[in-house]
Order: sequence, then C-alpha cells, then structure tokens
Amino acid sequence: NITQKYFAGIERQIPIPYPILWENKKEEILDYLTKFVTWDLDRIEQTGYIPTYLERKAHLSAQDELVKLISVSSKQDKASELTFKGKIDRIDLKSMGNVVGFRVIDYKSGKYSKENLLKPAIRGQKLQLPFYIVMAERLLSEEIKKGRIQQGQTSLEDASFVYIAQDIEDKKGQKGVPEKTIKDADWKNFQGQCWETVKEFLSYIRDGIFPISPTEDAQKCEWCEFATVCRKGHQPLKFRLEQDA
Repeated sequence: NITQKYFAGIERQIPIPYPILWENKKEEILDYLTKFVTWDLDRIEQTGYIPTYLERKAHLSAQDELVKLISVSSKQDKASELTFKGKIDRIDLKSMGNVVGFRVIDYKSGKYSKENLLKPAIRGQKLQLPFYIVMAERLLSEEIKKGRIQQGQTSLEDASFVYIAQDIEDKKGQKGVPEKTIKDADWKNFQGQCWETVKEFLSYIRDGIFPISPTEDAQKCEWCEFATVCRKGHQPLKFRLEQDA
C-alpha cells in the first residue's frame, strides 16, 4: 500500500510517456524492496539491532573536538567558520547493559564494489561514513543527555553502505543484499590517518590549491559543481599529472 501510494504520487506529478515501461519499472522496484525488507528483518532478528533514527540531520559545529583537530586557521579564513553537515539514512541501536551499541547505515542504489572502504577513506576519497560515525556519536550523546535513550556509553558496531538494488550470494549460495562495512576495531586503528588526510585537504583548500586527478571515469565528476570550469581536460596538465601519479 505504501509503495502504491508513492507510485500514484509520482504519476500525478510527472507525465508518464511510456506506461508499459513504467509498469515494468514498478515491478522491478517492488521486487528489490521485497528482497531488501526480507533480508533486513532477518538481520534485525539475528543481531538485535533496532532501527531507531531515520534520515536524521546531523552536523559538527566549529566547537566540536574533531573540527578543532582538523581545522587549519588562516588570517583570511577563520577556523571558527568551519562546519560539517549531513543526513544519516539510519542508525540502529541495541541495549547491552550499560552500553548502547549502534550501527550506521547509508543506503546506496548504485553498483556494488568489492573495494575495502578504509583505503578510500584514508585517501580522502570516500569520507561519508567516517563523518557519519562521528556525527552519530555526537547525536547519541545528546539524546542520552536529554533522556531520550538509556543512560550509558555508546559503542560503534559498524558503519555500512547497503546496496538495496543489488543481489549477492554468500558462500552457502543464499542471496542477500550486499553491503560494504567499516568495523569498529578497524575504525579505531585507522581513524587517525583518515582525519590527517582531511586536515591536509583543508589546508590545500585554504591555500587555494586544488590538485586535479585525471580519470577516464566520468561518473566521478557528475556531482562536481565545478566540472564545467575544471582543467582536467587540458592535455599538457593532464600529461604532467599522469606522469606524477
């Protein structure tokens, strides 16, 4: 019923030029949703983690300890102006005595990749989950102070990208929803390197230095606000950068 209402809303707002294709697309979406919800309910039952916060806005202010750690001040641009904002798709909680365990989940509709999440995070290429982990910690700390969740310490279980429009088979041949995960132990070992990279990037930005990384993957440039003025297509510059890589 929920999906049918959503589909009906789309049909009222947007003209559907190809009804047959639209019906096929609706069946495809329903199939993905059914598989995901079935998989997710099984995981909730197995782990005991309960979805608690959905699409929750979060931020790190200039007064946050992490922001102070990675900030690089200058005469022209004060560090106090630096803030980070995001919207976390989902935070699951689990009560474990005096500890509140939590998991951070971000839904993805794109293609699943087997690349380890820590490596691109340390290189500063995929920083969404690292920032979400810290934002979730701050959010839960505030919720505990306000008495909205039980008193106790918070403890990260993991943070994941969940690819809801993909299928994957495990070693037993059972199909499930693929996910890429940063485990708590790995995060504790490598978070320092991640924030050092962010600090270095911020230093470059404040000094007006924007290194170009030539790539044949156009998808990486789709969301960039400066794609139309980027010099990555400048052949002499591209040649020098490729030689330095």
